[in-house]
Amino acid sequence: MLETDLADASLLLLEDGHCLRDQALAVCGFPPHGSEDFRASSLETLRQMVAAGVGCTLLPILAIHAAPLSEPLIELRPFVAPEPSRAIGLAVRRGFPRMEMAQAFAAFIRRYAPDGVTVIPSSNQSDA
Repeated sequence: MLETDLADASLLLLEDGHCLRDQALAVCGFPPHGSEDFRASSLETLRQMVAAGVGCTLLPILAIHAAPLSEPLIELRPFVAPEPSRAIGLAVRRGFPRMEMAQAFAAFIRRYAPDGVTVIPSSNQSDA
């Protein structure tokens, strides 16, 4: 899917203040405070609104892997290159008393990241 394919679509977004909302608007080239009629408080609500035919939305790949789409009324359309992306990270406080647990969690995420997720090497020497 190209960003231009969304120009005339009824785009369903999360509520104001959600980072994914701002990122979706940036991908689509819409102004940051558009005049959408519908705003949802969760990704699951967006999915159900799409299934009901209210419009379309952008979903992070992790949200799709977390709750695979079994709804026959929803069609996934990936973006063509360059695909929009975002970086997320695991942050812990220096001296965190359970640093071993945080490092094990980070290692688990690196090892079992689902398809479509690019793991970026740690920028910290402690590898948390």
